[in-house]
Amino acid sequence: MLRSPHSMLLLLAGVLMAAGLSACPPAEGEGEGEGEGEGEGEGEGEGEGEGEGEGEGEGEGEGEGEGEPLVVATAADAELRLELLVLGDDRLEVGLNRVAFRVADVASGASIADANIAQAPWLTASTGASHGCPFTDPIGPADDDGRYAATVVFVSASGIAGTWSDAVTVTPAGGSAHVLTLADLAVAETGARRMLSADGVDWYFTLNWHDDRYGIRECPFTLTAHTRASDAWWPPAEDLAITVFPWMPDMSHGSDGNVDPMHTVDGEYLGSVNLSMDGVWTVTFEVARGGDLLGSIVYDLSVL
Repeated sequence: MLRSPHSMLLLLAGVLMAAGLSACPPAEGEGEGEGEGEGEGEGEGEGEGEGEGEGEGEGEGEGEGEGEPLVVATAADAELRLELLVLGDDRLEVGLNRVAFRVADVASGASIADANIAQAPWLTASTGASHGCPFTDPIGPADDDGRYAATVVFVSASGIAGTWSDAVTVTPAGGSAHVLTLADLAVAETGARRMLSADGVDWYFTLNWHDDRYGIRECPFTLTAHTRASDAWWPPAEDLAITVFPWMPDMSHGSDGNVDPMHTVDGEYLGSVNLSMDGVWTVTFEVARGGDLLGSIVYDLSVL
């Protein structure tokens, strides 16, 4: 999963520094606890790789693997039990979340592998207007582990802003519909979201760094882009031309080898940025549509 969004102002990875490794930055505002978790996983992966000599790639893979998906919420009625799992991460957060649903029959405990699942994530705001966020529904049937994969792009954290829930409609093949609400979802702040207003339209972006990001300077990322047609409907923006410009203000230079994000699916733009040395960086994305510049969004990063 993308750790997604993963954008933070500071990357203080003591384990990485002691090992002499470079790191791509999570997106600004990410929690200290995650940094510690990454350090443990990375250290284990590298140690296994060094012990195997030529098998270093295998060691790194073991250190950075997704592991068992984490169940972060459950709901049930008299007939069905629903679980929400996070894939490749240990929490829900602002930005792109790769998630899965698992459905079981309450009476037998057996997984239900053939069902239609439709979600409706919703923030009940403590102040201001309540609203949803971008998401994609699962496409069945379930995989061999009984999971239906989906995505959710949370645009704000739970807490002061309000409380997230997800009303999930599950319709087993040949059966009736059940609405199971996953309540009080904990969504962590990452600083991944940016908004750009142009031509009377609000464009919402999140910057999400990929998992495999230590020991390299070329940092792959996914930038999500959506508009807000209504409180509940956030269509993906699939026709943008986006250019990335990394810059070191203190050194007055950028870097070579950057890959401008290109659209892949459902408003996800895949690219890569080269943070060629330690220090403070700004990463600017210029956004155009139909040959017209809409504006730019900026992220401040620090690489140690």
